[in-house]
Amino acid sequence: MQGTSAEITVDAETACLVQQPSRYDTLAGTYTATIGLELRCGIVVNRPSIRRVDARKRVFSVTWVLTGGGVYYERVESGAETVHALGEGSLLLRRPDRAGQLRLDSGGSQRRCFIDVDPSLAPVVIVALPELVNMPPVTPLPFNTLLLERFAVFVKSLEKMETSRPLEYITALTSMICALYRLSEVSVGQDGPMLKAARLLATEPVGVTLPDIAERCGVTYGTFRKRFIEAFGQTPGKWRILRRIERAKQELAAGEQIMAVADHLAYSDVYSFTHQFRSVTGVTPKQYQLRNIL
Repeated sequence: MQGTSAEITVDAETACLVQQPSRYDTLAGTYTATIGLELRCGIVVNRPSIRRVDARKRVFSVTWVLTGGGVYYERVESGAETVHALGEGSLLLRRPDRAGQLRLDSGGSQRRCFIDVDPSLAPVVIVALPELVNMPPVTPLPFNTLLLERFAVFVKSLEKMETSRPLEYITALTSMICALYRLSEVSVGQDGPMLKAARLLATEPVGVTLPDIAERCGVTYGTFRKRFIEAFGQTPGKWRILRRIERAKQELAAGEQIMAVADHLAYSDVYSFTHQFRSVTGVTPKQYQLRNIL
């Protein structure tokens, strides 16, 4: 387990919450932190009166169930649907390459910690924590006061961070996931420039050139290209194209019009978008949408 109470500072409010977990009930709508559209985390409670089924979304999230039951994670594995019951002490990992849905039965109630990461940043987290590739969807994680303390402090610290400082919150995020999965801490700082580059390639407009990104990461373009290939196994240009197509898939699956998707992603026209989408996926945007619309 990473971290001890000596490594973090717990204020009076957080200490009270940890000692009395039921107090999270009254803070379900407020005890959260968000960085733009990129990262959300918090501690929430589902009320017994709610019955909800999430669409089969391709998301990246980690959920730690503290108390309660009546929630299930359903996904297709090897052609067959598998249902995982999420009870007290369960840790759920959802990845973009695992399409699944959450179902909360009427009468079910849970208190849980959650981390939601924008799918475009998922590859950055996977590179930093490659162990997650082979991690099963659901693993046991019994209640642990120190770990809950650490998570509460993580939520509070996120409120002070900004999207303009990606390395700061990516470092905090990977450290928190390491603690939840009892992984060895990674030296994110050592690979900081390339993690920052991956984030910029996934989120910055295509008008920002690769040399511009190299400069913003503090390295020459030649060094940037070489180190990026070593870290991610792809050229920066290829990485950017694949992230762009992933965003297109999300919008198409959500029912967006093809022309609107091309416009959102700054393609010169719908024909350029269709050509690149087909070259990467093997199907046209329309074909993909018909097969995958939520």
